[in-house]
Amino acid sequence: MMKPACCFLLVLAVTLGASEVLLVKQGAPQCVIVKEAPAEPFVRLAARELAEHLRLRTGAEIPVLPPDQPVPEGAIPVYLGLSERTRSLGVDEGRLAPGGFLLKVTPQYVIIAGRDHAIAKEPFRGHPFIYCRPKLDYYSSGERGTLNGVCRTLRDHAGIRHYMWGELGAVIPQSPDFALPLGERYEAPAFRYRHFAPVWYRDAQPEGLAWLHRLCTSWYDMPFINHSFFVMHRLKDTHPEYFALIDGQRDFDNLSTANHFGNLCLTNPEGIRAFADFISRFFDRHPDLAVYPVVPQDGLHRICECPDCQKLLSPQLGPNGRHSDAVFHFVAEIAKEVAKRHPDKFVGALAYERYRMPPTFQLPPNVLVQICYRRQDLRRPERKAEIEGVIREFRKRGVQVMVWTYPLFNHIPPSRGVPLLYSGILQENLRFLRDQGVLGEKSEASYCSGGGDQDVHGHVFALPASTHLNDYVRTQLLWNPDLDVMELLEEYYTLFYGPAAAPMREFWQLAERLFLEHGEFERYTADDFHAFQTWLEKAAELPPEKSIYRSRVQLLQNELAPYFKLFFTLKERMPVITATIAEAKHDFTGAEQGTGRWTDTPLHRLIPKSGRELRLDEPATTARMVAADDGLAIQVIAQEPDMGSIVAKCTQRDARSLWKDDCLELFLLTEDRSLNRHYIVNTLGAIFDIAQNRDIGLPGDVNWTGGLQARIEKRTDSWVANLLVPWGDLGAETRESVPPLRIQLYRRRTGGDAANGEYYCLTPVNDQHNYSALFFPALRFLPLHNRLANPSFEVLDKEGALIGWRTAEGVVSQQGSADGTRHITIAAPAGAKYRDARSLPVSVSPDTEYLLRFRHRGSTGFAYVMFFNAEGKHISEPEHPFWGIRSTAEWTMMQVRGRVPANAVAAAINFRNFKTTPPANGTEIDAVEFFVKP
Repeated sequence: MMKPACCFLLVLAVTLGASEVLLVKQGAPQCVIVKEAPAEPFVRLAARELAEHLRLRTGAEIPVLPPDQPVPEGAIPVYLGLSERTRSLGVDEGRLAPGGFLLKVTPQYVIIAGRDHAIAKEPFRGHPFIYCRPKLDYYSSGERGTLNGVCRTLRDHAGIRHYMWGELGAVIPQSPDFALPLGERYEAPAFRYRHFAPVWYRDAQPEGLAWLHRLCTSWYDMPFINHSFFVMHRLKDTHPEYFALIDGQRDFDNLSTANHFGNLCLTNPEGIRAFADFISRFFDRHPDLAVYPVVPQDGLHRICECPDCQKLLSPQLGPNGRHSDAVFHFVAEIAKEVAKRHPDKFVGALAYERYRMPPTFQLPPNVLVQICYRRQDLRRPERKAEIEGVIREFRKRGVQVMVWTYPLFNHIPPSRGVPLLYSGILQENLRFLRDQGVLGEKSEASYCSGGGDQDVHGHVFALPASTHLNDYVRTQLLWNPDLDVMELLEEYYTLFYGPAAAPMREFWQLAERLFLEHGEFERYTADDFHAFQTWLEKAAELPPEKSIYRSRVQLLQNELAPYFKLFFTLKERMPVITATIAEAKHDFTGAEQGTGRWTDTPLHRLIPKSGRELRLDEPATTARMVAADDGLAIQVIAQEPDMGSIVAKCTQRDARSLWKDDCLELFLLTEDRSLNRHYIVNTLGAIFDIAQNRDIGLPGDVNWTGGLQARIEKRTDSWVANLLVPWGDLGAETRESVPPLRIQLYRRRTGGDAANGEYYCLTPVNDQHNYSALFFPALRFLPLHNRLANPSFEVLDKEGALIGWRTAEGVVSQQGSADGTRHITIAAPAGAKYRDARSLPVSVSPDTEYLLRFRHRGSTGFAYVMFFNAEGKHISEPEHPFWGIRSTAEWTMMQVRGRVPANAVAAAINFRNFKTTPPANGTEIDAVEFFVKP
């Protein structure tokens, strides 16, 4: 007999009448682990998991044996996996559901067994979609009943929890003994498919992948349903007729989708057969896979314009069903062809944007539909009703259904830094899916997906401290939707945070309450984030200094800190856009001429939406605003060197496609969005207006009609829009009664390509959509007596000197500079102490807050707000005698706030440069604004 790997107590572990069997006693092993199917990766992994966790819990080193090695005398074998032996010992394979297992404990042996089959092939294109790591025995797809059995046994009987990936996320109780109760039970998850994709598997950290299988996630027979039209791209040269006809061209690239590889004609019979033949050959090569996807490329916004495809448009199904009949016709016809050769296989379809609604016809039985939605949207009753209605309708028709959800709040900073918990929504929705017979879900949880921030790399389990709780709760509910979630969370607070449980409970309950109240990042307040910080600070003080509990709290603090900082920066340094209060009546949209209308009006230069600087070849766009007697007047001058390239197709009011023209888009809204106006005006003067919903995820009132007036003037190299928004549109009778507003103004310039216009705006919008209110600047009305003369250095006298500014040698007015702006450059020449530029004085109100805002680049410099009393004597501001300007190679906006001294009646702005240093020869200043709160 082979000598055992470690010493066993040569006694029976249980006696007659005992209720449990000891596998480890006083740190000594009473068992061995036997891999019944050693060639199966999931069984090998299960053996390692069981041995390692029992070692961590008890200190015992438990041998792992192959099936043909004798069990040492006195040791209890723990058989892992299906085999002739385990079948003969009572495993009823017919009772093993997908992903399920049998745990059988007797005085003589233990069995943990389920169906195991790792799908190791990588038949799909693209690195992010490689879901296996053979060297680690990690496979996302296939059955893993035995591995699930081990993980659930360790959870239920050893008290082991893996709340978060890595050592910091594990809770492993310590005891020298470990026992299992006698008896047997079959257990299985409520959902067959429980796929979790927070990372690119091929490059992920091993501990992260281990966390995924410890949560019992699985993809079974790989229903990978995703965009797949690219497989036909190889036929574009030989069969162009298979591709969509868009504006008279075959779409081989992105004429009608957001990404590449083109779009297909959805009715061409030969193209349908070619796609079906490709799928049938795929199943010939991969008989263990059950599904192949037939899904358009992402961002489908148009379908083929041939007559047969156009007949399939289904606008009666609403915006989310306009393309449903066309897309599902294509899917259905392919499914019928595939069924001829592979009647047991499925064609997978997505129910996705513009084709989420069920089609008007019945689908073949071999179509599996995966419905895409954000589970967080279920907080909105209207959205919940729509999503549940789609699922019910597909299931009522007998269609097999899965779902594809997105658990993150938002991919992009700062939204991704919001602590997020929605446990109640998770349980309610998963119970609904279970009751509807939904097969399961794919959870797309990677920050590198969906256009996310590329600073987070695909192999990283990003922000584990702030995202793991939703992931943990979701995976537990996918196994059993009827768990007591409150009990589950209470256990989590206690085990994971120890002495910090109470404040961390408050933290996560606050996260769930605020999400249900707000539902979107833009509606969180500074007080909300201060409350998050307060609970984290309290929690960090309670555990011992170097304890694992404090480390968990500090990890969460460190993850969130940069996003909290960004949020406070956005809130507290909100850019300000100013409109001059008109001192005389003018017809701002009529033909009246004269300079009085726009005298001393702030000039705002629109910049690209991303915040980058204008390129040399980009036409400039400027805007001026006046708070007139009857409304907010805005004049926009949009340079356009090729006036023939302007796209202007819409002439009717409220035309839904107006935004595709060369146009202006204007948002005016209150801080709480209770009043929320949205206007679009094209170069023909056509208007679209809507009263937007307070919740940006819900549709607004398109039937609302405002009183916007617009007059468009076309010149040889530009077009000019004169707009007037009446105060009545903004809920006010007079200028003085207008509530505090936020504003955003966009110019959409198509350059002749209506599908790919570029946006320019007042301030950068760090989001994919235009309606991102958090980034909208505040609109303030500025009295003329607070207005600096010539703030953008636009006006020169006959000698070329600046009007309104006192300058010396070294202050040069730039005309026609490289970026299309005028500005001043302050440079101290060799031997000079400094050079400066000072504005003419403006009147100020004593003891009030002021704001100074300007753009700068170049070397370091200084800005002074100089105050004067009634006698003209200079008065210093004690707290801010000057403001430092940092060195920067790019134009950067600087905004500072201070307080006017109590006895000051006037102020002047002074910019100074003491020396010349890289990156530029001097300090460059532009777009200076100064005003005092009334």
